[in-house]
Amino acid sequence: MLNQQTEQVPPPPRNSDLQQAFARKLLYCGNVPSSDLETEVQAIIQIRRAGGHQNIVQILQYDWLEPGSPWYFIDMEYCHITLHDYIRHTPLRHPPWHYPTFTDPDADSQIIALNVSLIMFHIASGLEFLHSNAHVHRDLKPKNG
Repeated sequence: MLNQQTEQVPPPPRNSDLQQAFARKLLYCGNVPSSDLETEVQAIIQIRRAGGHQNIVQILQYDWLEPGSPWYFIDMEYCHITLHDYIRHTPLRHPPWHYPTFTDPDADSQIIALNVSLIMFHIASGLEFLHSNAHVHRDLKPKNG
């Protein structure tokens, strides 16, 4: 499995064609078989060719960080909030009285049951797109976007 690290970075000078903020996934490939990296890159290429999906972040570019470096990068569309942050910190705005709400004792917000079903629908829609293109998301969790 690839060792990965995600961080938001401004566009580097050599990628000046990107005029937007983006998230960068760094993959350390020092001890990784090249076939693992090739599999990840081929998956990215296939998803881009399939036209993407509204519930999956857009991949902007990918390459080696520097020639000869053990680090490979994937620049993706930047999402200003993760699902985890949305659930934990979005205030409840006048919920309809007939919808139940969920409260997490560690969060400073509540979430309406209707929102939960909409979130699950969007997640399922993105996963269906991936599965229909013969891909599996192996790290699906609220902090991943």
